[in-house]
Amino acid sequence: MALADAQMDSIIDSNELKVLDLHVRKIKMPEAQFPPLECVIGNSTLRVEYCDITTLNVDVIVSSDDINLSMFSGVSAALFKAGGDAVRREAQAQSPITLGNIAITTAGQLTAKRIFHAAVVDFMNWDLTTIDLIRSVTKKCLVVCNELGFESIAFPAFATGVARLSPEHCAVAMMLEIAAYLSNITDSKLVVIALYARNKLPGDIIPRFYSQLSEFIELIQSLENLTSALESLEKVYRQLKLDEAASWN
Repeated sequence: MALADAQMDSIIDSNELKVLDLHVRKIKMPEAQFPPLECVIGNSTLRVEYCDITTLNVDVIVSSDDINLSMFSGVSAALFKAGGDAVRREAQAQSPITLGNIAITTAGQLTAKRIFHAAVVDFMNWDLTTIDLIRSVTKKCLVVCNELGFESIAFPAFATGVARLSPEHCAVAMMLEIAAYLSNITDSKLVVIALYARNKLPGDIIPRFYSQLSEFIELIQSLENLTSALESLEKVYRQLKLDEAASWN
């Protein structure tokens, strides 16, 4: 089923998103800022939650970091703090890594079994953090998770902190790759996207990311089959790539 023009326009135009007026404060974040989203894709469940990723009981937690795996800000710093010094020592022993690659460590004091440290930022080459990169590293995490025999994995909102990638663009890239991967045969039972408004993160980032994911999950559920939804989302993705290329010129 083709996506209606009006529907397509509302997805492409990020100005149409309903951005909640939320501000990051230096206090403990609420337990639930948004209602959870969930949909079944193939034999797997995709869940979007407002939660601290360090508290999740999953096999693999993905960290968003720089190529030096410094773990100094955002979700990577939170994983360092919660997991303990051993996590950072293991990561540092493998650094630097290539942009778009992942380093795998134990999870220290976390309940997870592994942490996948994804390199999504090179501070010497900011323009290399693109939606193509986010899409590629998302797929890599999913494939390696499955190859290692793990059944559940949790992602943060990649590159929306220090890297300052558009949350709408990032949401498109991650959602497309996750939906496409889960539509095939896989042992993965659960994929979680964990959203959390950490200190120093601009207050509109998480609501914008959540809003975009919400639209896509609604689209997937409203169309007759997943193939139609993915074809429609690929059209959106191609437009976003053109917009991204134009912004660097």
